Amino acid sequence: MTKTKCSSNCKCLKNWAVIGIDPGVKGAICLVEAKSKAILGVRKFTPNTHTNVAILNTMLNETDKKHILVVCEKGQAYSGNGSVSSFNFGFTCGSIFGAAISNPKVEWLYVTPKEWQKYFEIALDPMPRKGLSAKEKQQVKTQRRKQIKQNSIQKAKDLYPALEKAIGKNDGVSDAILIALYGISKLGNYIKEGTCA
Repeated sequence: MTKTKCSSNCKCLKNWAVIGIDPGVKGAICLVEAKSKAILGVRKFTPNTHTNVAILNTMLNETDKKHILVVCEKGQAYSGNGSVSSFNFGFTCGSIFGAAISNPKVEWLYVTPKEWQKYFEIALDPMPRKGLSAKEKQQVKTQRRKQIKQNSIQKAKDLYPALEKAIGKNDGVSDAILIALYGISKLGNYIKEGTCA
């Protein structure tokens, strides 16, 4: 196959960036250059949906990449969450989705927490169910969530030691970084490699 110079619409890896989004209340957004895996920007989300959409639009406009895969964690409302917080979460996710897909450079991908956590080997084995009271099950769930958050933070720090201070104890930032990196592993569904120099 004869290699040619990249055209403006070439979908080779060097023309891609990936944005990872943890849409939770303490979430964040991370922009990564696909070929080098260099982080081009990380921002924590705010409680204001309009500000978060503006953060996404700024990142989309700041990159010179011709193609962007936006990977958003597929959240869900849990029992015990109030209806207002569940509505706000859904509104935020919908607003981010709308802002992203309205950009012609963007491809969209939802990912479950289990998918990307398994990819980075930070997920835990299934929780034991037998012999536990309801209160004990809740305590184990809480401990497991904390452990997964700590695993996420440590994994992101291991991959990007220069960002250790920026990541700190914020699992939203570490999750956004890891979600973006997971997205790079899924670019094979979108890129057309080997046709350009």
